[in-house]
Amino acid sequence: MKKQPFIIWTLRRAGGTNLAEALFSTSNCDTVEHEPFNGDRLFGYVVKNWLDEKSEEKLYSNLREILSKKVLIKHCLEIIPHEVNIALAKISKEYGYNHLFLYREYPTNRLLSLNYSQKTNIWGKEHKRKISVNENIFNEPINIRSLVDHELHCRTEMGKIFSYLSMEGLSPAAVSFEDLYQFPTFEYSKYLVLNIFKHLDMEDTELDDVFLKRMLRKGSQGTSHEYKKFKNSEEFVIAADGLPPFTLFNKKLKLKLEKNSKFNSRVFEVWPPLSSLRDGECILQGILLVSDSSVLKIKACHNELSITAEYGLKSPRVSKLYPDDEPVSGNSRYILPGLSVGTPYNLSVSKDSGDFENIAAFTVVNEM
Repeated sequence: MKKQPFIIWTLRRAGGTNLAEALFSTSNCDTVEHEPFNGDRLFGYVVKNWLDEKSEEKLYSNLREILSKKVLIKHCLEIIPHEVNIALAKISKEYGYNHLFLYREYPTNRLLSLNYSQKTNIWGKEHKRKISVNENIFNEPINIRSLVDHELHCRTEMGKIFSYLSMEGLSPAAVSFEDLYQFPTFEYSKYLVLNIFKHLDMEDTELDDVFLKRMLRKGSQGTSHEYKKFKNSEEFVIAADGLPPFTLFNKKLKLKLEKNSKFNSRVFEVWPPLSSLRDGECILQGILLVSDSSVLKIKACHNELSITAEYGLKSPRVSKLYPDDEPVSGNSRYILPGLSVGTPYNLSVSKDSGDFENIAAFTVVNEM
């Protein structure tokens, strides 16, 4: 039985290739080349027909013919006319598509990479092997205004498509490049990936840590050391760094925590909450090293709902603080995925006895 098809909505140089390849390889839906609506690609005729004729009837007919085949699509939306993007979103609803958005919160490196690729025509490792770069291109200044305007256009267009799908009740998921590939703890990024697979109707896929680490490895075409060789690159970096972070939903979360003063522990920390794939979802991490025995299980409870933490993750800092209690102290970190913003939880722990003891009450709220 075929699973639901999906569209990955992203931008050029946003890290979507690695993500799409991993997801496409584990889905049983048919795949097509990445960015198939680009002018020189498989479905480029759809955009050409629209630009030539401005016929909505033909546009929608073309898209229905394509999406009725339930093919997987990785789509760089910023170089496609808005009318085509919104039509793609509308027709995808008719054929049961899921949606994932991948973006960069901080645009500087993406735009530096984009500028380099546009000037050299090197868009990947295969191009780097074939193309010899003319050093004279670095004498051409970066068009700062053009790239900044491009970033603002990308944000506006992605926001419009995301908002449309949300208003249609399709619950699109969204994740940033920074959270997937640059977050300091692997477990947070891992749970984002697991949630992506679940959202895309692939939660029964076998995903071990080897696969996940390979998936979360940043791809590189080996040219980043040349991005700042353009003579006004420092001026561009100042301009790009001055843009506010971009996100598709509220990621500013605040933890309200009340610890149980009677609970005896050497280290008990709940770190600031992290966003998940949608507004209203979050993930918590922290440290728990109890005084008398190792922790067996940690869970967060709300009414009848119980969410079990992954416990026993590495903590070099606590290991150094309590070297006498190794290996327990060095594996005292936990992560709690799947929490709801605004929901009050009780945090409980079981020790060797197997009975659960309340150690804290907490709520994650939106920070205004």
